[in-house]
Amino acid sequence: MFPRYLKPRLTIALNRSPVVYLTGARQAGKTTLVRRLAGDRGMAYYTLDDPAVLAAARADPVGFVTGLAGPVVIDEVQRAPDLLLAVKMAVDLDRRPGRFLLTGSVGFKSRSEAAAALVGRAEFLTLRPLAQSELGSSGRNFVAGLWTGEARELIPSGNGPNLIRRVCAGGYPPFRARTKPTARPGSPATWPHSSSAT
Repeated sequence: MFPRYLKPRLTIALNRSPVVYLTGARQAGKTTLVRRLAGDRGMAYYTLDDPAVLAAARADPVGFVTGLAGPVVIDEVQRAPDLLLAVKMAVDLDRRPGRFLLTGSVGFKSRSEAAAALVGRAEFLTLRPLAQSELGSSGRNFVAGLWTGEARELIPSGNGPNLIRRVCAGGYPPFRARTKPTARPGSPATWPHSSSAT
């Protein structure tokens, strides 16, 4: 797994808030990040991509949340929006920090519903696709370097030939795993060859 700049902020948020809600585009790496963090912190992990877990959460949201022991991750919480009110009720009874780490894909409706249900109880963070410095494991943030005047020092010399390849590969982990450039979405090999393919 690539080191993620958001992980320290996520840890700080869990140490001070009862609920942390992590949003981000699909395939940005939310599940990978929270599963690793759950393992590091001894948190139970539940995903609403699991049909049995989803059915239980939808059938009895309050019972589902009440039955959870210890701090937990609930991944893809947007699939059972009624869980948010159950989490709110649980937090109103016990406001210890780090009780719930929720994830959901970016969506105005799901984010606004979560914000309304969890106002004053949750911190909201957004995971973006991998930054070039995360991919290179440099630990140096190029955008931050722009503000401090260090940007030129953050660009390795001789990087020009690799720049186009790196930009075209993007920062979404599943696409980066594809070893052949022609297998990546957007490459000419994936373009439709006739109007019937569109």
